[in-house]
Amino acid sequence: MRLASALVGKNQSGRIILLSDGAFPPVSDFSPGNAQLIYESLGATRENVAITAMDVQPRAEGYEWFVAMRNFGASEASGVLEFYSGGKLIDARQIKIAPGQTLAQTLRARQLAEPLEARLNIDDALASDNRAYRVGITEQTRRVLIVGEGNFFLERALALEPNVEVNKAPSVPESERGQRVGDSQYDLIIFDNAPPVPVKARAVMVIRAQGGPIAKLSGQVKTPRIAVWEKEHPLLRYVELAPVLIDNAPRMEPAPWAKVIAESQQTPLIVAGEHAGRRWVGIGWNLLESDFPLQPAFPIFIGNLLRWATGEQGGTQGFTVRTGTPFSVNVPPDETRLTLTAPDSQKQEFPVNEGTLIVPGLPRVGLYTLQGNKVRIPVGGNLFDTDESDIAPRQTIQLGGRTVQAQGQMFTLRDLWRPIVLLMLAILMLEWWVFIRRS
Repeated sequence: MRLASALVGKNQSGRIILLSDGAFPPVSDFSPGNAQLIYESLGATRENVAITAMDVQPRAEGYEWFVAMRNFGASEASGVLEFYSGGKLIDARQIKIAPGQTLAQTLRARQLAEPLEARLNIDDALASDNRAYRVGITEQTRRVLIVGEGNFFLERALALEPNVEVNKAPSVPESERGQRVGDSQYDLIIFDNAPPVPVKARAVMVIRAQGGPIAKLSGQVKTPRIAVWEKEHPLLRYVELAPVLIDNAPRMEPAPWAKVIAESQQTPLIVAGEHAGRRWVGIGWNLLESDFPLQPAFPIFIGNLLRWATGEQGGTQGFTVRTGTPFSVNVPPDETRLTLTAPDSQKQEFPVNEGTLIVPGLPRVGLYTLQGNKVRIPVGGNLFDTDESDIAPRQTIQLGGRTVQAQGQMFTLRDLWRPIVLLMLAILMLEWWVFIRRS
């Protein structure tokens, strides 16, 4: 759009034609200039049912497999939900979903073989969100170091997660300090009201501490309420922050590479991002000066933190990501290049930089493989995007701070070429018939 504006924006008779279904967030930093902006809404139906979430959790008696589906259409939808383990069908269920409603299904099994696939057999307009995949359900032990005076609620929430080993220390051991990501014995280091120092770990969370690279703190905000949060971000999935009460919090100024994922009207409160090969999370307030640790959302947040901070980086056991989302993978330092094999067997090579591989995103839903000299990592790609699954054509969009109404389909002579050709053929046939009659 900006390129189009740069090309014709100074022309009074210029036109910028946007062909879209309108499924994108408001765009504020755009102006068509003197050109006329024409929005043509694409799409003819809204009937679509999507798998919007899938998770597998280990339990004492085996595994619990959860699948959530949503009907984005205007009429009731029915179909069959199939569960595949290791390529074999292990369960199938008839489902019916009312318009606009979400349906959840849970399967309990003693054993599961990877890869896992949930397949929704249903007659709808979008097929890519009718399948979901999961790999890497056999989790390795994740080690966490809490630096600070200690936090009972944080330690308890971490203890609720399976395969997690938690250590505490008033300061970071010398063996764990370093400017570059290296051979750390910890997957995640949490600085709880303790000034962060450079560490070798690949994931760091900072709780109300000044001096880290993720954000600067200054001043005070009394009783900030979390007004907006990114519900689709992996850290905040299924996390309800509206009831959280905070006594006070400093103002946060996030680093340019950090994304604000929760904020009040006065200041950002939770930020996250990747920088110099590490994943960072910053919480702006002291957890003990709020009721967040007492909320049901807190252990969910900690579970999301562990999966986000270490799940995609776990190496050979595999992981799952959303299509189109960039992700990083930690591999042995002697690996220099890895090959990504797509579901259709197409291959693409990516370089490894200091033990970290960065992939700009998976193009489509399916099972992928990252192959190196010594590692083979399965990767599952899922859509899991409600905006993409809601295929109803939008009649209005927000561009440049104003509402743009969809226009009817533009009519051009190009649309008439078939009837014109048929008419000319008919005239030729008529002339031929008249000629024959006269002869």
